[in-house]
Amino acid sequence: NMATKILRAMVDGQSAGEALELFIKSLRQLLQQDSIDNAMKALMLVLPGDGYIAELYDQADPVLIYNARQSMRKAIAVALREDLLLFYRQLAADVAGVSVAARSARSLRNMALSYLMLLDDAEVIGLCVRQFETSSTMTDQLAALKALVNCSVSSNEASVALMQFYRQWKDESLVVNMWLQVQASADSNGALDSVNVLLQHEAFDYRNPNKVRSLIGAFCNQNLLGFHDVSGKGYRFLAEQVMVIDKI
Repeated sequence: NMATKILRAMVDGQSAGEALELFIKSLRQLLQQDSIDNAMKALMLVLPGDGYIAELYDQADPVLIYNARQSMRKAIAVALREDLLLFYRQLAADVAGVSVAARSARSLRNMALSYLMLLDDAEVIGLCVRQFETSSTMTDQLAALKALVNCSVSSNEASVALMQFYRQWKDESLVVNMWLQVQASADSNGALDSVNVLLQHEAFDYRNPNKVRSLIGAFCNQNLLGFHDVSGKGYRFLAEQVMVIDKI
């Protein structure tokens, strides 16, 4: 409820500084509570979704909502940088295996990484690349890939990681679908260009509903910046894809 009020104020162009400062202070105190499970701490770092915020408005501006949410996430990352880095490093030894404790550790560690990568910090990018290359689970590898793809200053590292990930998993259809989805939902001005290229990729097939959902569906439903671009090119893209699919 507190996060929702802050996000609405930011969307409406109102000052939310004091409330955001209190929210971050509360988060820090909660994260430091040993009695709280790591998986619960990870969930506490998840802000209300764009769709949820949009439902609170009679007329919602998806781009304004996206920008407000990203601004709030970055403010949290800046204020809690050292706390999140500490969690990331301390939990490194606990993420292997399939136990509840290991899954909880992965959850919090990857959530911390997703926030830290908003800082465009060279040290953090190095940690992310190392996680991608050395992770013992696909969960950690995919989390690192997603973080690299969504970082504004790691395009070279992201390109290399995308190629490596596809080579490693190209025979696993469900994993390839996630690979498509990561690129389609990327926070990048060039996301639609990437999607158009992927429409011609060997991994995509118009006749496979899961592939269509993973690429076209992910772009139109999850990529607010790309799909709702003021130029209308996202809407034109969807119309074109509907006409292609309708024929088959």
